[in-house]
Amino acid sequence: MKKKLLAIFLAASMVFSVTGCGDSKGQEEEGNTAGEESTGTEREQENDGEIYNIIMQVPIFGTEMPALQEVEDAINAVTIPEIGASVTLMTTFAPSMATESSLMISSGEKLDIISILPYGAGLDSIDNYVSKNMLRPLDDLYEEYGKDIASCVGDLIKVGYSGDTLYAVPPNYVIGGARAFGARKDMLDELGIIVEEEKIYTIEELEAMFDQFKEYYGNGYYAVASFGSGQSGMFPNLHTIDTLGTDSTDGVLMEVSADAELKVENLFATAEYKEFANRMYEWNKKGYFNPDVATITDDITSLMASGIYFGSFGTVAAVDNGAMASRVGVELVSILVEEPYSTSAGATCGLWAIPNTCENPEKVMQFLNMMYQERALGEDIDTLLSYGVEGSCYTVLEEIDNSKAIISYPEGMSAADVPWMAAGPIYGNQLTIPVMTPQTAEAYEIYENFNQRIIDSGRMSNAFGYVFNPEDVSSQKAAIQAVVSEYVSTVEFGLTDPANSLPEFIKALEDAGINDVIAENQRQLDEWARVNNK
Repeated sequence: MKKKLLAIFLAASMVFSVTGCGDSKGQEEEGNTAGEESTGTEREQENDGEIYNIIMQVPIFGTEMPALQEVEDAINAVTIPEIGASVTLMTTFAPSMATESSLMISSGEKLDIISILPYGAGLDSIDNYVSKNMLRPLDDLYEEYGKDIASCVGDLIKVGYSGDTLYAVPPNYVIGGARAFGARKDMLDELGIIVEEEKIYTIEELEAMFDQFKEYYGNGYYAVASFGSGQSGMFPNLHTIDTLGTDSTDGVLMEVSADAELKVENLFATAEYKEFANRMYEWNKKGYFNPDVATITDDITSLMASGIYFGSFGTVAAVDNGAMASRVGVELVSILVEEPYSTSAGATCGLWAIPNTCENPEKVMQFLNMMYQERALGEDIDTLLSYGVEGSCYTVLEEIDNSKAIISYPEGMSAADVPWMAAGPIYGNQLTIPVMTPQTAEAYEIYENFNQRIIDSGRMSNAFGYVFNPEDVSSQKAAIQAVVSEYVSTVEFGLTDPANSLPEFIKALEDAGINDVIAENQRQLDEWARVNNK
């Protein structure tokens, strides 16, 4: 049977385009919530000095975590007897994590494990912490206590380095993705369009479908559901680039391959971007975009569910988990527009680091190593952190082997009200934990094959592992972001003739200092390449 490359995760509507992503409702509920209560035995042992209590930062997106104490207790039932450590989970509103971590570390407040969510998610980078002397180097600890991590993540550990020093460990998950257009199957069926599962469609073939859609449905129906954004969002949907761990406004590599030239370019001044801008201008004139595309504030799922859009662009992962389809209310079909590829941003769902204020880094690294060990379902640390406790947080439909299983939400519950929801695939070995129905046991093989496909095809960036740190050009970056916010939506959705607007856009970027940012990015990349023998 043909293996599928499905899973539409429409990135514009979710912070992470991944299975198990946190619901964004209630984001105003910022701040930290540590599990206040611990078992009497744990407190007694702590008082005797026998148990080291690990404070672990857990990112959330405003959702309540009613099962927090239950998950803590289940973890401590494993860690206390095995390594003499208990764990207190400190939930932190993800967009505030960098600030909260910095304040806690600088003030000496107890914090043992911090979560670093990448700039690709609009958050932070290792280098930013390292430049402020906040992280403990992990090379020696990794060598002594990280054997299970090393055997699990392999070369993926590269994304945890700053220069030639290891500062963080990543989860093991799919190392990249591809871009696709997620079309409503009901509309495809009405149009008589049959999509070949693994075919890579050209832009021209996609446009032919859009034309057919517009001709059939007429005015008031739009081919592409999207909305204006603060940075280049449409271009990467149609072209493979490496944003070097941050975003496209800091400079990019225009080619993603194992032997690509490590040359940082101003995306907006390239010939490819000019051609793209002209194409978007034609798309707008043909009515592919809603005339209000630059001002729409509804999320992508709401737009898709409205019934007036054909589909939207997004990231394709390895397996169809039905998450987006369940929110839209109809089946979606992935129309691939590129082969899978991998960059630092694409491979980095999150990172785990130890602050330099940690009092017992050896014990903390032992716990981090436990996250990557495959155990029985109820004792598997990465499963507990990803899905919570069996019974109250999920039910098992089919046991496969050790921590592998097919699971579902408890009866009467959904992603919106389940008592534990991880903010993405960020814990341990995500390739051996349970998968959520309607996935099947085949998912595990598909994940592995997907990663191998990227490696074998040479579609792994030559800058894999590098992440730009814009701290030294932060003032220019702020000015650039203001320019991008002014121009990018009108250019990328064809609202103005690029013959006029694109030169203005480029000049405004140069006046804001984009060449300074690109030069600094190139300097850092050259130094990284020297250290890594590129």
